[in-house]
Amino acid sequence: CRPREPRQSGTDVLKLALGNPPMPLRLEIKKKLSARSDRVKCVDLHPTEPWVLSALYSGNVFLWETESSSLIKSWEVCDLPVRSCKFIARRSQFICASDDMYLRIYNYNTMEKIKTNGP
Repeated sequence: CRPREPRQSGTDVLKLALGNPPMPLRLEIKKKLSARSDRVKCVDLHPTEPWVLSALYSGNVFLWETESSSLIKSWEVCDLPVRSCKFIARRSQFICASDDMYLRIYNYNTMEKIKTNGP
């Protein structure tokens, strides 16, 4: 019977894995975009354009332009909350998932719905 080794906490395991971690990362806010809206469930940044896509609890998806802090386009996706949205930049599309268990793909240039997939 060998003696039991003391249990390590999650922080101790992380310290062992990282060695001596560097100082905490400090982020500097360069621009703040604020607007009155329903509860935001998800945001995604476009990789090349200065755009932010936001999915709202109201069932809408908004496309914001960050340089002028203006709303470019909006989509009424469904009556239930939209939980997630993600740019597909190479195809000029975004995908969103809502509580009605549907995935929807939209073209953000033409605003047309490309595909719907669900139960």
